[in-house]
Amino acid sequence: MNIHTPSESLLPQDPDSQVGLVFRRLAGVRDTYGEPALERAVRATLVTLGRAAHEEAQAQARHLAERIAPPRPGVRVTSTARRYDADAFETGEER
Repeated sequence: MNIHTPSESLLPQDPDSQVGLVFRRLAGVRDTYGEPALERAVRATLVTLGRAAHEEAQAQARHLAERIAPPRPGVRVTSTARRYDADAFETGEER
C-alpha cells in the first residue's frame, strides 16, 4: 500500500516557487550530507533536467510535424461527401 502522496500535489502552483523548492532541497542536501553529496545531487539534477528538456523537445517536434505534414494520399471519405446515383449501366438496371 502506498502511503505517500503523489509528488505533483507537493509542488507549489507558481513556477518560481517550484524552482525555489529545487534550490532549497539542494541546500538541504548540502547541509545534511556535505559537499560531495551536493555534487552528486547537482549532477543527478542536471541529468534529469536534460532528459526532461529532450523529451519536451521531441514532443514539440512531433506536434509540429503532425501540423505541417502534407495530407495523406488516397481517397478521403467524409460524412458530408456528395452522393451520386449510380449509372444504369453500372448497376445493370434500366432507367
